[in-house]
Amino acid sequence: MELADQVHIQCDLAPAQGLWRQQDAYSALMAVCTQQGAAVPLRQRLADVINPLVITDVGTMKPIAYDFNSRFDVTSLDTLSFKELADYKQHKIFGFQSLIKRALAQLQRNEGLVDWFDYCTRLSEEENLVGRVG
Repeated sequence: MELADQVHIQCDLAPAQGLWRQQDAYSALMAVCTQQGAAVPLRQRLADVINPLVITDVGTMKPIAYDFNSRFDVTSLDTLSFKELADYKQHKIFGFQSLIKRALAQLQRNEGLVDWFDYCTRLSEEENLVGRVG
């Protein structure tokens, strides 16, 4: 092939059961979920609980994907500070934790292929709808 060594194909689909078995990738995030009202320790790196952390073209820091619902935004590069990150870790991360916990629980029953990042992003939109209705 003319471009064989220059063309790379990426497939984001993974077996749901494989993702379920590798849920320890979210152990730092889930450890806090098991403690009612407990916040992420301030010394804990944000990358340990949100990975990937995406920065949009306007400087918004989002969990997982560019089109993740804005109510889950971490902060903006314009306002980024230790205080902002501490506030996120102590007060605002719980919605994201809940979403990931729900997504992982649903994987346990899924036998198909999943695009994990797209799956979580779509769930972020559903969570937003639930929040507005309830």
